[in-house]
Amino acid sequence: MTREQFDKYVASIRTCLSVFESQTIKNATIGLYLSDEQKKIYYSISNYNVAHLLGVKTDIIKEKCFLKKDMSSYEILKYLVKNTYTVYNKCFLEGNPVSPFSDFIQEKLSAFCKNLFPNFSEIEAVIEFDKEKTFANDYSNELMSINYFILRKRENTMFLLGLRRKEDRKNEFEPTTSLEITPTTEEFLKKYLWKQNWYYVRYLEVKNFYTTLERYQLTYLQRAEKVQKLRGYQHMYNASICVAADALATYKTFETITNQIKEYQEYARWLINKIRNNFIGTKMFEFSTIRKFDQELLMKLTNEIDNILYSGFQGDSQPYSILKEENQELSIQNQNLVKENEKLRDELAAQKQALEEQRQINMELEEKNNQSNLKLSRIASILHSKKE
Repeated sequence: MTREQFDKYVASIRTCLSVFESQTIKNATIGLYLSDEQKKIYYSISNYNVAHLLGVKTDIIKEKCFLKKDMSSYEILKYLVKNTYTVYNKCFLEGNPVSPFSDFIQEKLSAFCKNLFPNFSEIEAVIEFDKEKTFANDYSNELMSINYFILRKRENTMFLLGLRRKEDRKNEFEPTTSLEITPTTEEFLKKYLWKQNWYYVRYLEVKNFYTTLERYQLTYLQRAEKVQKLRGYQHMYNASICVAADALATYKTFETITNQIKEYQEYARWLINKIRNNFIGTKMFEFSTIRKFDQELLMKLTNEIDNILYSGFQGDSQPYSILKEENQELSIQNQNLVKENEKLRDELAAQKQALEEQRQINMELEEKNNQSNLKLSRIASILHSKKE
């Protein structure tokens, strides 16, 4: 690693430490209440976690720079930013070169400040990690010890914060890793996200001892939007979506309303085109999702528009709707006449068929009668010849 690159990383670490120390949420407890109504997790980011989240291997710095054994990881970070030149020389120019930074140092530095703040609107999901479910379970011993991942999205960039359960604590966790999702880290992280249980956060609070610093809660409409987002990740990672029954019901209602809004927009465009081009009496708009009562109102509106267009276009005092009704009545009468005509035509065809059948019978009788007459003539001729 070049000195220039090393200095760049240290400058970023210095900025991250400055941001961390200036925040009131430092060491505060962040509570996340998840979407299945049963899961809740609490965590805090303290001095103890910072070095690991920044991707700094403080043990290497301690060993290379011969620091006191009782120095904390946070104190070693402070030493690094104050003695950059010394640390670089000890790690890279003396003895065997060893980098004190993680392989994902850039992604960790990028993610630190984003994951430091519990920005409620940026939290996309919480993933419960079970290494038995991952497609890489053959290598489960090589996976990090993680219980949950918090997935954040800022603009088009995604960030992950990994949490590990504290010993002998049910709902208390500590952060163990922090990364920006990039082409470099995406393949590495995929095995942690695949086939896992995904939740959204319905409620968030930040407490500093007994003082509540921040508190946020999703509305039912926002819950439906979160379910919709989780379904997108479900297809990406073959995930299991864990939400309460009321949230699913809300989502279905939201989906129905969304479809109705789209259909209202389509109807509005259809009606505008009808008015703009004087399309009088065109085929009625075909409704599907809009409620039946509202459909009737919109159909009345369409008829009134036809009346206005017709009176302006034809200068006729008689409303188009009345003409339309009269036309419909005449159409019904015409249909009835057509049916009656078809009935008479069928009856006539039946009579014609009966006459044809009778004609065939008459012809057969006539043929038999002719044959009988011929026989009688022959008999008469024989009798006459015998008399002579």
